[in-house]
Amino acid sequence: MLKAIQKINLKDINMKKTLLNIMTIFLCQILISQTNHTINAGSFYYSPSSLTINQGDIVTWINDGGLHDVNGAINSLNDEPYNNPESFDSPSTNEVGAVIYTHTFDIPGEYNYDCSVGLHAQNGMVGQITVLPATNTVVDIIVGSEDHNTLETAVIAAGLVDALSGEGPFTVFAPTDDAFDALPEGTLDAVLADVDLLTSILTHHVASGSVMSTDLSDGMMVTTLNGTELMVTINDDGVMIDNAMVTVANIMADNGVVHVIDAVLIPEDGCENNDDQIENIFGSMFVTGCDTLISYLMSNYNYSEYESCNWNGQPMYELGTTISSICECSCEGVEEETTTVVDIIVGSEDHNTLETAVITAGLVDALSAEGPFTVFAPTDDAFDALPEGTLDAVLADMDLLTSILTHHVASGSVMSTDLSDGMMVTTLNGTELMVSINDNGVMIDNAMVTVANIMADNGVVHVIDAVLIPETSSTLESQNFNEDKILHYVDYLGRKTNSNSGLLIEIYESGKTIKKYLTK
Repeated sequence: MLKAIQKINLKDINMKKTLLNIMTIFLCQILISQTNHTINAGSFYYSPSSLTINQGDIVTWINDGGLHDVNGAINSLNDEPYNNPESFDSPSTNEVGAVIYTHTFDIPGEYNYDCSVGLHAQNGMVGQITVLPATNTVVDIIVGSEDHNTLETAVIAAGLVDALSGEGPFTVFAPTDDAFDALPEGTLDAVLADVDLLTSILTHHVASGSVMSTDLSDGMMVTTLNGTELMVTINDDGVMIDNAMVTVANIMADNGVVHVIDAVLIPEDGCENNDDQIENIFGSMFVTGCDTLISYLMSNYNYSEYESCNWNGQPMYELGTTISSICECSCEGVEEETTTVVDIIVGSEDHNTLETAVITAGLVDALSAEGPFTVFAPTDDAFDALPEGTLDAVLADMDLLTSILTHHVASGSVMSTDLSDGMMVTTLNGTELMVSINDNGVMIDNAMVTVANIMADNGVVHVIDAVLIPETSSTLESQNFNEDKILHYVDYLGRKTNSNSGLLIEIYESGKTIKKYLTK
């Protein structure tokens, strides 16, 4: 995405120094905002009697009734000067609803005043106004500008308002809304959604200290708060900061200075492509370099992007390194794609129930680990063949669910060629599974292997056609398996049984007798 941003087509803007200065003064003037405040005057009161405002704000006194004035010169109670930062006084009026007085407070400080008519002051008709010094930070300049709405949104989204409102000083190179609009479609939304990237880009526009236009020189490098550098180019056209033209310079703030620029500055990520080296080694068909070579390897040799970046040229070329070291940018962030046993289950259309069970039991991370694991994976049909209500009961019992699932997983990559008739496979549950191999195929306990040896990077998956139940009394008790359900299982498996109230079952298979003691 950063590469796409760097392909912005810039507009050449020529500005005369005189016009720059006029625009700077004009912009600074319109950035100073004023607020109008109203104080009502009536029978022995000013309301509000105490008011706090900002430097440059306007206060208007309105007469609610009676004869009143606004006296900020001589204290009516002691005939001493008020010594306000600036003196003010008004004529009196008795016109109801009329403006008694209006004053713009341009000097910060504490102001006291009263009504000098009759004994009004003695009866409590006094007031006080606190004027706070106006703040004009680099953030205030951005917020007050009609041309920097996107930058304002970005600064707020990145949580940089407080930082850039601090003592500083800061030098901000401020891209206009038009500069952001010139970015490739979708780029701005993607940047605003990535706080780390957004912060990186914004701090790439800010330097420490107040760097005035007169402090800049051609070829100068300005270090940003991001730790990156911006190159200054000065010629007959004006001042360039990297790829951006300074259109308005030296907008002064209390904590620094703002320069308006006509393009978004993108920090270099430090990667580098040696496209010429690729062309020299592999020929003129790769004149466009790394991207072409990687695409060629992926399409003609079925390499993954990771395999392409890690190819060392063998056996055709002796590179002495891998492609990724030559093509840093093209291979940056390219990681090996792995397929885990969980990925195989999730990607299978026949294992939706098993996927749900693995997620419910919280085994996704465990089975996505290094392993290796051997998973005997029952299909959806296998789960559907369970007695009605069994699956819901198992999914509702986390311990039982985990016990059953880990009864389907063994440690190590056990391939079909590693299995032998009568072999016992120990599961992660600590239970054992019997392997039976005959003319019909491979059985794992009561389940037939229908698809074998689906390889994963952390093991192997074998698809089976029945759910394997760990054969412990606690399992069957927790499931409330009654005699009818056990008979259903035995009938389903096509095995000969002998069942009574004690529920001792002897199963005869392949000449072997397996005795299982089950509690009713």
